[in-house]
Amino acid sequence: MAKIICIIDGMTDEQFRIDAYPNLRDLARLGLSGQLETTPRGFLPGTLPCVLTLLGVPPEQIPQKSRGWLEARGLDIPLEKKDRVVRGTWPALDEDGRLRGMAPGPAPGSLPRFSGLRYYPAAPDKALLVLEGQAPALAKLKTWPPHENWGRPLAELPVTGCPLLEEFLAACRRPGLALVPWGEAACLELCGPEALAGAAAVTATPIVSGIARQLGMKIVTPKGATGDTDSDLAAKTAAALTLAKEYPLVLLHIGGADEAAHRLLPEEKRAFLARVDREVTGPLAASGCRLLVTSDHGTSPYTGQHLAEAQPFFLYGAGLTPGKTAGKAAAEQGKTGGKASAAEQKRAGSTSVHCPKASGCSGTFSRNPEDSAGTFVRSPKASDCSGTVARSQKASACCSKTFTHCSKTFAGCPKFGLSLPGTAALSLFENYFPGDED
Repeated sequence: MAKIICIIDGMTDEQFRIDAYPNLRDLARLGLSGQLETTPRGFLPGTLPCVLTLLGVPPEQIPQKSRGWLEARGLDIPLEKKDRVVRGTWPALDEDGRLRGMAPGPAPGSLPRFSGLRYYPAAPDKALLVLEGQAPALAKLKTWPPHENWGRPLAELPVTGCPLLEEFLAACRRPGLALVPWGEAACLELCGPEALAGAAAVTATPIVSGIARQLGMKIVTPKGATGDTDSDLAAKTAAALTLAKEYPLVLLHIGGADEAAHRLLPEEKRAFLARVDREVTGPLAASGCRLLVTSDHGTSPYTGQHLAEAQPFFLYGAGLTPGKTAGKAAAEQGKTGGKASAAEQKRAGSTSVHCPKASGCSGTFSRNPEDSAGTFVRSPKASDCSGTVARSQKASACCSKTFTHCSKTFAGCPKFGLSLPGTAALSLFENYFPGDED
């Protein structure tokens, strides 16, 4: 049976509540839910490292400087191996020259031309800059990602290491508007799990398209899909369901919430998430496909910054059998060396779930189904999924400061709550749909 992983970009924030979205709440109530550590060690939260993590790419295989190149690949921009690609964002500036969020309107239509530099509009407020033959000098370039520097004066964010780029940026400056480069990258290779080579992706976001192309996935961008809050969500959902008839795994990436948050518009973000719940989550849940809904990272609509806290996940579909999986896991514990001690088993009760082997872990997640008032207990190595995690039902799904209304936000999901590394996301299908060979 086909599997769909739906990644809602920047879904969570300081005020995010699952009970505000009926279909998502039903997935939590009827399926399996918990949280995923999506931000890999050594990285700041962002679509690139977090989506790669959810697709099973370990931190050591995620290139540090790859954003620009992957976006160019996603847009089919012609490149040479010696070129350097830089992402450009058009933030609005306040009267003091401080970055105050994404520009409300489109970028300037007429820009100066410079020999050796090519400018490609990527969205109303985004662009890609190709610096021809500049790859050897990549290490010298210093840029400042705007989403990490909202509120700072542009004067405190000088771009250095590339005179050509510095001259171009000065020529592009407009009253209340500036082009801020970041995400510089040169030619790279990217490897992922073999299963992704036979998968498909529905996305209108260049970075996700670039990731999918580099990993050998088929890419579909339906008409009307924009990657922002005006996207045709019904068309994207329909495209994912059509692909699921042919491909065993489909990635559906939903932008918009992240973009609204970067514009510092909390109401726009919440309204868009309500649309996602109606037009994406509901139809996917009713489709009969096996479904995993999660987010790559949070994005605050109050600061415009990405949030690194663990992200909720919701696994749903016919044949979801946590009990059988727990039994299978218990039988395998002796092979992996991850069996809990007798004292731990007594303290944690009889229900235990084996950590997915695909994530490279051998520990055991244990929880007490009878103790509803206990506290969350995490082993020193629980963050990388080794050792034993014991917890009560009530605390099983909530340990992130971002979700300030935990008892209500995760209503219905503590029953099967888990906390896993992000690289274990895809293996949830294997572990909780036993006997599925697709």
